[in-house]
Amino acid sequence: MLKPGGIAIIDVPQRWHIYTLIKHILIALNKWFAGWETEFSLGQLEKYLKKFGFEPIGYYGDWMYPSLFYRTLREVMWKISVRLPLYPFKVPVLWKIRRTLREKLRRKRIFCYTTLSIGVLAKKPEDSI
Repeated sequence: MLKPGGIAIIDVPQRWHIYTLIKHILIALNKWFAGWETEFSLGQLEKYLKKFGFEPIGYYGDWMYPSLFYRTLREVMWKISVRLPLYPFKVPVLWKIRRTLREKLRRKRIFCYTTLSIGVLAKKPEDSI
């Protein structure tokens, strides 16, 4: 039970991501490695929180590392007996550019539509029972 004035954090898979499309295709083909999971958009999460009396106060998103592209490439290469490292080699100049771009994007709401997972922080009103 969350006390009045407490902060709730809701963290879920993001609805509008290529990962979600791939997941649903693999689920339909009975090839998905994990159980079912439901994904949401930021708007949906905020709507649900308001419906239950919470005040959304922030949001965030996070990319997957290594990227979906690298993970897919690694799996394909594994099938033909080529072993790629768990994490790709970091090219210092490219890594710095990528990090700078990510930090600039992170401050914008649209950034969450590029991430694998999203979260909303919400406050329970002080006057709630």
